[in-house]
Parts: sequence; structure tokens; C-alpha cells
Amino acid sequence: MTEKQEMQGIDWKQYINPYQNTVILPGSGESIIIKPVTTKQMKRLLIYEDSNDPSALEIGMDEMISTSVISEDFKPMNLYIQDRFYLLLEIRKASKGSEYSFTNNCEHCGGQSKQNIDLNTLNVKKLPEKIDNVVEINENLCIEFDLLKREHQHNAMVKVLADKTIENENLKVVEIGTFVYAYSIKKITVPQGDIIPSIEEAYYLLDNLNIEGTDKISKFFESIDFGIEMSYEKECPHCKEKEKIEIPLDKMFY
Repeated sequence: MTEKQEMQGIDWKQYINPYQNTVILPGSGESIIIKPVTTKQMKRLLIYEDSNDPSALEIGMDEMISTSVISEDFKPMNLYIQDRFYLLLEIRKASKGSEYSFTNNCEHCGGQSKQNIDLNTLNVKKLPEKIDNVVEINENLCIEFDLLKREHQHNAMVKVLADKTIENENLKVVEIGTFVYAYSIKKITVPQGDIIPSIEEAYYLLDNLNIEGTDKISKFFESIDFGIEMSYEKECPHCKEKEKIEIPLDKMFY
């Protein structure tokens, strides 16, 4: 056997993308093993980015997460929404490093500025150990919630975008938000007993709450906020006003 023939028997593909990182999710506490994004994955993401379907990019992100995570039995739909953002940032850092640049338009003067941030400096909050996930709407009505998951978000987007009677884009966003919370309802408690609502019943409940009841739900989810903080304050170089800058995810891998 020649030296060339011996070389052809070597498994050289194992050396193409050998790096692995272990990530601990701030919500579930689960340990996830990831690898950097490949050129093939980026090509796939471009297909979803050009779609007119607002859910397409989210599906593309799910696919990229699934192909970057090498832990067994991993399912992206089971991720808490906050854990999903955190995981995306960790995959980005493993693939392109922690330095991230993007363009921001000032909310006060409209002036444009280039932002440079080290993703390692972003604040990360863990999920509190003890959570009372029951919200008392009034003396006769309590709602038990699950934490928001990617599955809830996906189901909400599918349901709203399939409804052709909703044409206004702003209304679609609001309806998706309502359905996300509706899918997270586990149980309703009234004086007569407990009810496991259908998605239609859960939506009806949320859509017919008064403002006080809606505020209670908002405050509940704010109280258990966790994950990575995707914003920071900075002075505008043009008008010198301070503003809260939201870090965009859509161009993070380009």
C-alpha cells in the first residue's frame, strides 16, 4: 500500500470544526454543548431571511440552534424564550467572538451611530429558585402560568399568521403576543374548581380581562425576568441625550 493510499483512509473531516463549548442556560440550568456555526448553516439562514413570512427567520434560527447543539435529546421548542436568546448569543460568540458592531438610530434626534459592544459584558440574570406562578386576577379567578417557551411563541405565530382576517401588521404583532401568553396558561381556578382551558378559552380569558388584570399578568412575568439583558444605556454622539439601545439579533451572524 502506498503512502497516498494510507492517507486516503484517514478520517480528516473530524478536524474541520472540532471546537466545543459548554453553556449553562440561565433559566432551566441545563448544560448544553455547542459548536461554532458553519458556512453551510449560514447559507441556510439566508434562505429564511429573504422570506416574507415573519416566522421564517425564527424557524431558521431554530434550525441553526439545532445543528449547533450536539447535546443528545435537545429540542429547541422546549427552550424558554429567554434561554433561547442566551443560547443564540453563546453560539454567536463561539462562532465569531464576543465583539459585535451594529448601527443605531437615536430615538431623540434620529442621528445614526456605530455601536461596538463586547457581548461578554452583558448582564445575565438567573431564574429565581422559587416562583409562585399563580396570578390572582380577583377573589374568584386565578390563573396558573407556565414560563414562556419557544413552543408557545411558535404556536402563536402559526395560529395568527394563518388567520387571513387579520390584515393589519400591528394587530398581528399584538395578537401573537396575546396567544403566546394564552398558550402558557396551565390552569384556571374559579370557586367551582380547576379548569384546563383550550387555547380558544385561554385567549378569550386574556382578551376580556380588564386593564388591572392585564397589568397583574405583566407584572408577574416582569418579576421572574431572567436571561441576558439585550439593551444598555449610552449617550448619543449627536444630541448628547441618553438613550436605551436595543441590541439587534437579526444581523448578529453576518
